[in-house]
Amino acid sequence: MLVDSHISRTPVTDRVAAPVPAPTPAPAPSRARMLGMAAGLAVQFGVLLACATRHLALTTVGLLAVGLLLGLAAHVDIETHRIPNHLLTWSAIVVLLVTALSGPKVFDDVALGTSLAFIPIAVVLLTRGVGMGDVKMAGVLGAAGGLIHPLVGLATVFLMALTTGIVGLTTRYKRLALGPWLWGAFIVASSLAAIVLRLQASAS
Repeated sequence: MLVDSHISRTPVTDRVAAPVPAPTPAPAPSRARMLGMAAGLAVQFGVLLACATRHLALTTVGLLAVGLLLGLAAHVDIETHRIPNHLLTWSAIVVLLVTALSGPKVFDDVALGTSLAFIPIAVVLLTRGVGMGDVKMAGVLGAAGGLIHPLVGLATVFLMALTTGIVGLTTRYKRLALGPWLWGAFIVASSLAAIVLRLQASAS
C-alpha cells in the first residue's frame, strides 16, 4: 500500500482548558457603609441635641441635613472617586439658610470656619495631593462647622490628614477617597466641639 509522503500529518494534541482566574474579593457591601453613616449621623444628632447652647433646633436640623447630604457624597466618592457637585451645592444652601436665620455673629463664625478649612487643603491641592472636589467639600464642612464653632473646620481637616496619613503609612493604599475621611472627621470634630461648649456653659 502506497502512502503519499507529501501529505502532512498534524499531530493531535489534547486541549487544555484555560485556567479560571480566582474571583476578586467583593467590595464592602453598600448597606454596611450606609448603616455606618447612619450611625455616625445618629451620634452627631444626639450630641448636638443634648449639648447645643444656641439656636438649638435650627442648628441641629441644619447640621443633620448637611451631614446626610455629604454622607451621600462620601458614599459616591468611595465608588467613583468623585464628589457630586449638586450634593455640595445643596449642602452649602442649607448652611447659608441656617446662617441667614441665625444672625450676624453666626455669619462671622461661618465665614471664618470656611476659611480655616479651605485654605490648608487648598494648599495641598497645589501639590496635586487632593482633588478639587475634596477642597470644596472641606470648605462646605468648615462652613457647617462654623455653626458650632469656627475651629471645627480646621479640626476636621487636621483629623482627616492625621487618619489618612496613618492609613497610608500602615497599608499599601497609595490613593484614598478623601470624602469619607472628611465626613467622618467632621462628625467627630463637631460632636466634640458641642460637648466642650456645653461643658463651658455649665461651668460659667
